[in-house]
Amino acid sequence: MKIIAYLPNILSFLRIVLSPFFALLFLSSSYDDQLLGVLIFTIAALTDTCDGYLARRWCVVTVYGAFLDPLADKLLIITGLACLWWQEIIPWWLVIAIVGRDVLVTWLRTLAQRQKVTFVTSWNAKIKTVAQFVALYVGFATSLWPCALLDQITVVVMPLVTIITLYTGVEYWLQYARLERSIK
Repeated sequence: MKIIAYLPNILSFLRIVLSPFFALLFLSSSYDDQLLGVLIFTIAALTDTCDGYLARRWCVVTVYGAFLDPLADKLLIITGLACLWWQEIIPWWLVIAIVGRDVLVTWLRTLAQRQKVTFVTSWNAKIKTVAQFVALYVGFATSLWPCALLDQITVVVMPLVTIITLYTGVEYWLQYARLERSIK
């Protein structure tokens, strides 16, 4: 099999590998390192756009890839949120809410896979991911260029993204509940 068949999964795995490098650089005291960290985060985020598209386009969608892609997204986003919390840009409860939702959804996906069912990512979940990335960039900007306006935008955007995130978690829970009812 050609490397092309593995490229979408390689891109997902790359997102996982880049996450700690982003964190190390972004949490550095050097402004240049922080900017480099955001660049690495951006490269990792772009792999999210490419991996699913390429897998569908090249007809190389796999169960492994369907699990790895959202897991890599969650790891990158949670790493970004943890960095913003560490820098006291966002509150701890926001990070816990999003991490809790992500743990729940990953658990539900795992349970569904044991029953030979793969959850299809909903449009709301895709919108949630985009909203999370936008909110993270707002937080990064607040960290890099502190000012009252960015602080206020962050205070508004982050809770809204958390609500969207929790809403999609409820959607996955309901999807799993329907699956369980259909099996019984």
